[in-house]
Order: sequence, then C-alpha cells, then structure tokens
Amino acid sequence: MTPGQRLAGQRGSGAVAMLAIVPAVVAVMVVTLEATAMVAAGAAAAGTADLAALAAAGALAEPPGGRGSPSADAAAARIASANRARMVSCRCDDVPVEVTVAVRVTSPFGLLADRTATGTARATLVPDDS
Repeated sequence: MTPGQRLAGQRGSGAVAMLAIVPAVVAVMVVTLEATAMVAAGAAAAGTADLAALAAAGALAEPPGGRGSPSADAAAARIASANRARMVSCRCDDVPVEVTVAVRVTSPFGLLADRTATGTARATLVPDDS
C-alpha cells in the first residue's frame, strides 16, 4: 500500500470531524456569553446599590431633608433609575441606610429572558471633624 492509497480512503474525514467540533465550540461560546451577561448585570447591580445608598445617606445629612425625610428615598430611587435599575427596597429612615436594587439581565441570545440581578449596599454618615 502506497501513501497515496492510504490517504484516498480518508478523504472527507476532516469535514466530518468539523461537523462535530464546530457545534460544540459554538455551544461553549453561547454559554460563556450568557454567563458573562449575568456577571456583568450582577456587577452593575452592586455598583448601583452602592451609589444609591451613598445618595440616600447624603440626603439624610442635608439640613432640608433631615432624618426620616422622603428625600433620602427619592435620592436613592433617582440614582437607581439613572443607572437603569429598579429600587427594590430602601431602609432610609436612619443610618446606616440599606438599599437593594434590581438590574434586568441583557441576554445576548435570549436564553436568560426575564432574569434580574440584585445588589444590596449599606452606607452611613461619617462625622465631620473640622
């Protein structure tokens, strides 16, 4: 048997192998992108919750608002909305404030439809020593 005869029997085997490999690689890529979208939404929710809690604590420190003022809740909601999140809860009546927000997961392939990531943060006031 010559080398040319041995290769003639294997013609097309690369195409058959690719028919198995390409779908597996595509499936791994889709799952990776969907997981990345969920992680990104979680990070966005955590960051938005931090900002909203800081805004609420800052509103409590302002003289027009004062403790228990609805402006602290409104400040947290405004920050959440500006970051494309929904405020789930706000314990803004006294420090430390605690804010929970939800961010909708933007799924590149639609596999994570109707999923949300939540983030909770606390913030307090630091006394001014000046």
